[in-house]
Amino acid sequence: MKWVSHKLITGSTVFILTGSPILSIISATGSIFPDLIEGMPTEHNYNAWRKNHRQISHWYFQYLMTFLITIGIAGYNGYINITTKEIIYLLSVHSYSCILSLFIAYFSLGALMHIIQDCICGTVPGITMDERIGMKFFKVGSIKEFAIVLLFVLALIS
Repeated sequence: MKWVSHKLITGSTVFILTGSPILSIISATGSIFPDLIEGMPTEHNYNAWRKNHRQISHWYFQYLMTFLITIGIAGYNGYINITTKEIIYLLSVHSYSCILSLFIAYFSLGALMHIIQDCICGTVPGITMDERIGMKFFKVGSIKEFAIVLLFVLALIS
């Protein structure tokens, strides 16, 4: 999927679930991370980039473990969701680790959502790195992709 699609689906989903624009933005940012760390293909490195695309950067395990650990820390401190007012309060009492763990949790949730979304337009590593899961329902950047994203977002807000 295109980055804009990842950000729209992830950001809107997290907003509907949490009501927090801050956590939605953090998750939407995390939703492009698996592609961002791979770098962008160029005319000179396209074949090598394509061979390595959706490998370790798209394996769910490291993002899931990060999410579970950091959401556990945030939950232990009483914060699974956070408002702007609560962020200001936590900053005033120097509870940086609570805010940081919550932000890392939602960033890694965004990366997990990226991987789930990529499963409908190609394959990603499954339980192990050697196993691939997913199907190609549409071509990345196609009208069909953008129609699906639009319908998904409209379904969420209705």
